Amino acid sequence: MAKSIKLKNDFYWDSKSIMHNKKLLSELLEDTNWQDAEILHGEAHSSSFYKCQYRKIGNRVDLCGCIRNVTAKTTLLQLPAGFRNSNKRLTFLTSNDKLSSNVIRIYETGKLNLILTTGDLTTGVDVFLNGISFYID
Repeated sequence: MAKSIKLKNDFYWDSKSIMHNKKLLSELLEDTNWQDAEILHGEAHSSSFYKCQYRKIGNRVDLCGCIRNVTAKTTLLQLPAGFRNSNKRLTFLTSNDKLSSNVIRIYETGKLNLILTTGDLTTGVDVFLNGISFYID
């Protein structure tokens, strides 16, 4: 099954096509660069290495960073329009500072929620977003 990628100027490239010029393909992909996310619950990490950010290249969205001291299963951040999958919820398994797991769900509205953790929320957990990547329609 071919996966298509939206390029600039409303062109599309799919995996059935053969493109040998990688520079040309990279010039055609829209790249928003990393943008800072507004954290709604928890705290921003003091290190710029763990800064909570999102980015879109073509129609793929990537998240990175860490939200510190999360103490509830709630909305951690809101992705803006253009960075959301409009027709389905997405669920991801991530890690935290307690060497345990979190379940993160991203809704059609762009809300990113912590819905389950094996960490102790009474003392707060640091939720890592690295590795969350998805395609939007």
